[in-house]
Amino acid sequence: MGYDAATDTILLFGGSSSGRAPDGRLDLADTWTWDGSIWAQLQPAAAPSPRDRAATVYDAATGQLLLFGGTEAR
Repeated sequence: MGYDAATDTILLFGGSSSGRAPDGRLDLADTWTWDGSIWAQLQPAAAPSPRDRAATVYDAATGQLLLFGGTEAR
């Protein structure tokens, strides 16, 4: 999860390796944004592979939120 200063939103990518369980956990490939009022699920045409233990950082030089590291989840 990270703050995207270019869009003034929080972006969340990933969740639990157990998938969408009855307790509401998210799948490892879920992508959501929070605008301060509403969570919205995104369905991007291109997305990273499902990740476990990845991190994000905002790159002010490019105006992008970058996802890096982690391990590919199955």
